[in-house]
Amino acid sequence: MLRSSLSLFSLAALSCASQPAAEPTQLAEVATTPHLVVEDDFEAARAVAIEDERPLLINFTSYTCVNCRMMEVQVFAQDDVATALAPYVEARLHHDASTEDARAVNAKIAETIVQSQTMPLYVAVDPGTGEEIARFCGLAHDPAEFVEFLDGASGRER
Repeated sequence: MLRSSLSLFSLAALSCASQPAAEPTQLAEVATTPHLVVEDDFEAARAVAIEDERPLLINFTSYTCVNCRMMEVQVFAQDDVATALAPYVEARLHHDASTEDARAVNAKIAETIVQSQTMPLYVAVDPGTGEEIARFCGLAHDPAEFVEFLDGASGRER
């Protein structure tokens, strides 16, 4: 059994040991946003963020979460939000991922980082250290609030 004291990266590395390497098809540009999204593979997202020297945004989400869908389809597509998201690599981790292994790993990462299964939850982390920079919880009723979170976490000023 994994201890809660394991680091985020140790946990992700353990989870990847039993899974095949990430295929390039897991990396995809989302049609409604210009930023890179990696679905259900934290280590692949982290590796890209480190290699490209980009900030990492972890999106704890679910296919069946209405507020998650509203954020990803409506809010992320707005011009100001899309601009703020552009520098990020997004690790989109679904609580209801298609495989049992991915669901277990995603849940454990959520528990390790935020001690919560709340959705939607967005956590900006330093991809090299795994340290949390900032978090945003829930639906952004005012997209400017989400832009402020993204810009603040990435160090970008408008």
